Amino acid sequence: MNFGKMELVLNMNYRNYITIEPNKRGGKPCVRGLRITVYEVLNI
Repeated sequence: MNFGKMELVLNMNYRNYITIEPNKRGGKPCVRGLRITVYEVLNI
């Protein structure tokens, strides 16, 4: 079995991709550099 991809995903730090800024989208967690909330991505 090849677990290389799974190990890569487990080692990713969500803080590199998700930001929370009070003045952006009402303080909801957003994808870094975009005005797309995490909820919107997961709800697709």
